[in-house]
Amino acid sequence: MNVLLASTALALGLATSPLAAQPIAENSAHAADADLICAAWTAFVVGNAKTEKEQMGISALVTYFAGRWEGATGRPIEDGLTVDFLSANISKIQGAKDDCLLRAGEFGRRLELVGDRLKKAGDEK
Repeated sequence: MNVLLASTALALGLATSPLAAQPIAENSAHAADADLICAAWTAFVVGNAKTEKEQMGISALVTYFAGRWEGATGRPIEDGLTVDFLSANISKIQGAKDDCLLRAGEFGRRLELVGDRLKKAGDEK
C-alpha cells in the first residue's frame, strides 16, 4: 500500500513539485477543514485522470485526505462530505488545487523516503 501511495504521488508529479518543499504549519481545526476540502477536491478531479495509474493515485489521495479528516474529527467521512458541505464550499474546493498538491506532495515525499529506507534495508540482506 505504501509503495502504491509513494508511486502515486510521484506519478502525479506531486513529490517533485516546488510546492512540496514548503512545510505545512497549521492548527488542528484548520488541518481538518483543509483535509476535508482536499478530500472533496481529489474526489472531483479523479474523474479527470488521463491514465489508470493516475486514477489509482488520485483515488489513494482521496483515501489519504478522508482518513486524515476522520482521524482528526473522530467522525466518518460521510458526515463531512455531504451535499450541504459541498454546496457551501464549492468555491474553496475549486480553488484548493495548490494547497492539496502541497499537502499531498509532502506526504509523497515522506513515503518516498520510507520506500528508499526500506529498499536499502532489503538490499543489505
